[in-house]
Amino acid sequence: MSKTKIDNELLPLVEQTTDVVFRIWRSDDELQDQHPSPFALFPGLPGTNDPNTCACFTHCGQHASANYSRCIRDSRPAKTEEYAALRKELESVPYRYQLRIIKRATVRHYSQRTVKP
Repeated sequence: MSKTKIDNELLPLVEQTTDVVFRIWRSDDELQDQHPSPFALFPGLPGTNDPNTCACFTHCGQHASANYSRCIRDSRPAKTEEYAALRKELESVPYRYQLRIIKRATVRHYSQRTVKP
C-alpha cells in the first residue's frame, strides 16, 4: 500500500480549527525544571460528562480528560520552544489537528463542553 493511500485513509480527526492552550506543570523538582513536559488543553472539547473537564493531550499519556481550572492553577503557560514538539505531534498523522493557540478559555469554550447532543 502506498504512503499516499495510507495518508488518504487517515483523514483528520478534526476538520475545523481546534483551540488549544499549552501549559507546563509548576514544579519544585529540578529535573522537571530542566526538562519540562508540556501538555495541551482543549477547552472546547469535553473530557467527561463533568462540564469542568476538557480534553487534554501529553506525549506520554496521549488523550485524556482534565479539570481545566486545576490544570491552569497548577501550571504555567508554556513557551513556544517548550511546546513545539507537542504541537508538531498534534498537527501530524494520525491526529492532524488544525490548532489555534490561545492563552485561556472563554465562556464559549465552557458552553461547547456542556452542550448536550
